Amino acid sequence: VTAKKAGEAVITANASDGSKVTASQKVKVFIPVTSVSVSADKNESDVNTVITLTSAVEPSDADPKVLWEVVSGPAEIDRTVKYSLVMYQVM
Repeated sequence: VTAKKAGEAVITANASDGSKVTASQKVKVFIPVTSVSVSADKNESDVNTVITLTSAVEPSDADPKVLWEVVSGPAEIDRTVKYSLVMYQVM
């Protein structure tokens, strides 16, 4: 079986001996992400100030989209404000 486009498909195997025995499998086909870009509304910020991040994936109909994480530095992702980054001062 070769996936031709994104979506769900049900693949069915039928016994060829006339017994009418069948088995089916549902599969979901995804469009893979080939590139991700990220932009910020500003490159510097005061402590406890929000930097809003925007992402874009190619192709635009790819699935899944983007999962955000802080890899290093004193910041956290605020998922309640559509992917904003809040910088914190380290003591």
